[in-house]
Amino acid sequence: MALYLASKGKRVRVYNEAKLQEAIMQEDWCQGDDIDDDYNSLIGKLKECLMKAKGVCPREKKGRISGETTKLLEKRKNMKRTIEDHLEYSILSRVNRQQLKKDFEAYRMEKLLKAAEKKKSLKKCKRDMVLYRSEVTALKNTDGIPVNEKSEMEKVCEDFYTKLFKSTRNVQPLPPLQQEENVPPILVSEVERAIGLMKNGKAPG
Repeated sequence: MALYLASKGKRVRVYNEAKLQEAIMQEDWCQGDDIDDDYNSLIGKLKECLMKAKGVCPREKKGRISGETTKLLEKRKNMKRTIEDHLEYSILSRVNRQQLKKDFEAYRMEKLLKAAEKKKSLKKCKRDMVLYRSEVTALKNTDGIPVNEKSEMEKVCEDFYTKLFKSTRNVQPLPPLQQEENVPPILVSEVERAIGLMKNGKAPG
């Protein structure tokens, strides 16, 4: 059996009841002569018991993309772009874009609704959603095989830039720029004429 404890605005903490009872039974709860020392000792021992019985509360993971859209994206990912399947691939890509737009809008509205129900700042909620940035989740190695492990992706980047900066390939220098044309000076009469042609109340440009 598990004990669920939570405070307002914080994540639910889970404690294993059996482990908690076992930790309490193993502790020495004898009292001393000083009441302050006894109190501090009691608090410390209770915290130690809670640490021994502490568990992890599983969170309901809900992303921006629905399960249906994820399946469509996976289907397009596994589809080979051949001449015969070009039309189907194009239609599937269009459907994916529509589904992603729909999912993102639904996610946004849900977040704003929850913020309004909890009487939180809608401006802060919008700002937090804007702060999300897309991350690189996979890279292709030299064999063209996608890798998604962090260490493997770092190795791909390291190999790429090492090869790039150690390259001995001769690069042809850029051709020299043509000599600029001599532009005659602008006359005062030309400026006066341009100002005279401007319409009143209109911005120049």
